[in-house]
Parts: sequence; C-alpha cells; structure tokens
Amino acid sequence: MSKFKRLIKVNDILYYCLGTMLVENTNDKGTEYWKQKWGADQVLRNGNEFYYCKTIIDAEFEDI
Repeated sequence: MSKFKRLIKVNDILYYCLGTMLVENTNDKGTEYWKQKWGADQVLRNGNEFYYCKTIIDAEFEDI
C-alpha cells in the first residue's frame, strides 16, 4: 500500500488521489471497505491498481 498526494483529471472531473493499492490486495475486504479506510469518495482503476480519491468540486464565485 503506497500513500501519496496528486491530482488526476478524468473526463473533465478533477480528483485528489489519496493513495493506491493493487487490485489483488483489495479482494478480501473489497473496495467499499478500503474507500472508508482511505476516506475516499471515488475509486478509479488503472490496470492493476486502484486509486482512492476525493472528487474536487469546481466552485464558481461571484463578487458581491
């Protein structure tokens, strides 16, 4: 299990990656368990790795 911080953009949605795990290491407990442990709201997959991420909300501001 590695832990790092980086941004990932997929289909114009920005994600803050909390860390990655190999797919085979998540088989016993499942991704929902690990989502909770990582504090993630999304799980992305690239090859043999799951990326546990938080979705970054694109906020728009208006000057008052």
